[in-house]
Amino acid sequence: MTFGAPWMLLGLAAALIPLLIHLFDRRRPRRVPFAALAFVLRSQRRTASRLKLKRILLYALRTLIFLAIPLALAQPRWRHGAKVTSTRGLAATAVVLDQSFALRWSDGRPLFARAQEEARAAIRALAPEEPASLILCGERPAIAVPLGFDRGGLFTALQLAAPGYRPAALNQCLESAAGTLDASPLGRRRLIVVSAATATSLRLDVSPPRAHLANGQEVVPDIDFLDIAPTSLPNRALVGLRAEPVPELGLRSWRFTALTRSFASGASRDAQLNLEIDGAVVAKSFLNLEEQGTTQKVFTYDFPGSGVFEVTARLARSDALAEDDHRSLIVNVPRPTRALLINGAPSSQKYRDEAYFVESALAASGSPVKATTRDPDAAWNENLMDFDALFLLNVAAPSSEHVQRIERFLSKGGGVFLSVGDNVNPEAWNAAAGWILPRKFRVVKTAGTTGIGVRRISQAHPIMAPFVERAREGLFAARFLRFMLLEPGEADAAPAEPLVVLDDGALLLVASQRGKGRILFFVSTVDRDWNDLVLTPSFLPLIQRSAGWLSGTLDRQEPLQATVGEPTELATPDSQLASGVKAPSGAILPVVVTADGTSQTPPLREPGRYRVLEPDETTRPELDFFANIEPTASDTTRIPETDLKTWTGQTASIETATVDARRRAFPAWTFLFMLAAVAFFIEGVLVRK
Repeated sequence: MTFGAPWMLLGLAAALIPLLIHLFDRRRPRRVPFAALAFVLRSQRRTASRLKLKRILLYALRTLIFLAIPLALAQPRWRHGAKVTSTRGLAATAVVLDQSFALRWSDGRPLFARAQEEARAAIRALAPEEPASLILCGERPAIAVPLGFDRGGLFTALQLAAPGYRPAALNQCLESAAGTLDASPLGRRRLIVVSAATATSLRLDVSPPRAHLANGQEVVPDIDFLDIAPTSLPNRALVGLRAEPVPELGLRSWRFTALTRSFASGASRDAQLNLEIDGAVVAKSFLNLEEQGTTQKVFTYDFPGSGVFEVTARLARSDALAEDDHRSLIVNVPRPTRALLINGAPSSQKYRDEAYFVESALAASGSPVKATTRDPDAAWNENLMDFDALFLLNVAAPSSEHVQRIERFLSKGGGVFLSVGDNVNPEAWNAAAGWILPRKFRVVKTAGTTGIGVRRISQAHPIMAPFVERAREGLFAARFLRFMLLEPGEADAAPAEPLVVLDDGALLLVASQRGKGRILFFVSTVDRDWNDLVLTPSFLPLIQRSAGWLSGTLDRQEPLQATVGEPTELATPDSQLASGVKAPSGAILPVVVTADGTSQTPPLREPGRYRVLEPDETTRPELDFFANIEPTASDTTRIPETDLKTWTGQTASIETATVDARRRAFPAWTFLFMLAAVAFFIEGVLVRK
């Protein structure tokens, strides 16, 4: 017997009240002879025995009332273990305990606690001569206690068991459980499965398990399914959260797309979904979830500054399975790109100034670039390492010292944009900085009074990706009067990728890479001298995306998101940086460097925020990531009992018994209240008489 409110048992002390009254009522009166009352005494003796019986009944009824009411308030539960003993003789038995995420479902008491009780009762019901084994069934089967007669070991393993965060592999667990029984000399095999029987944990398209007797004969084990769940397990969950920057809305604007799904039975109306940044709610939305339906909500948020932020989409009211009602990720909002513009042909007239149009494009609203403009003399006094991108705009051939500085800048991961003009001498540039150029200069070509246009672009490259349909009209409408021809690529040179090709086949924009650095080669001017591209709407996005690609911000991937139960490849700039990963519980997980040089974690066992450790045990917040629960784990759809029976076949037995149903069949506290009411009624009748 167990009690739902054991503290109410303190009321049992009230049962002493009738006893105390009885004891105090036994005072003996002082005898005073009085002849006139002699006839009354004779009558009292005749009725004494009847009055004594009445008083005993009253005391008994009152004591019963004081006992029944506290016991009823304590909510006693008459627990009858599942009917697992067999009438067909002894059997080697394996108990399979479901540890799937669905057993974290709770209506005030977790399903897994009920599962532990059922498994414990099933083991107690076994005969002493029946060997037993326990298989804790999570994502993969784990044999907790081998086949034997040690019931204490089984109970200890049950007590230490806990539900996981992924669907259980019940089919594999049943096969493993059947295999543990092969060593028993008994002629029968039995599997007791304590489970919620969810569709994601048990596949019915796989054959049921088979066991073997000591002589090698294959047999079908008896299967007792102990269903510990209610008829349905309604659940709603956040199954997806995606983040992406929206530069057209602002430098630090991001879009977050949250997917919410309703599993099992029941719909949800006006459910509130919150967007949280570092724990503070910044946006709210309401959604309607149909049964087995998915709803998408989009939030846009403008971060107040650069840095690392924790972003969470959360259902405002948690349901019976609260762990999947939120989903989180880490967003790294980068600082603005710093660009140094070296103006090779400054002019007091803005429209004739070589850097004017580039500077205006980089300073436009929503641009992620902070530009600094210098003439050639002042520019080389700057520390190039303070910048992410270097724009050489119609600059004369640099000296050997300046070339070395550019090479060091490229080796550190910087980007160089090179455009030509009247100040660019092909022979001088080839001699001074030929190693830097994607392809060497050849000669300046004049295309006539009308110029030529663009034939094709490489939309596979990140710079050119937005130039589709109408967005490309400005680029294809531009006319180029003069441009620099390039020498054919050399076999030992770094690959040069043509991004824009003119009508005559000449290359207009070429991308290349030198070590960690990147180079963009624009073979015309970035003012109105040689073309009218600067007057088209395509010039601004072309320059802004060029700066983003040179600085690496266009390569910025979506925030790293891991899944519980799976290994994760870390997004570290250097595989040697990660010495370990700190789990939400504080455990340190090792990091393995794979053959291709990437860092990988072992399977992650818990949801939450993970921190990447450097060799000195420090952390870098921008490398943190979240592990979220796999969406299929949240699917709490139940398998119908008829389908379970069909799957096991006619030769196997199956029992389904719901804990709640058994409790309703034995309402002990209701019976006690009724008993107290009847006793109170009888006591009132006796008192009136």
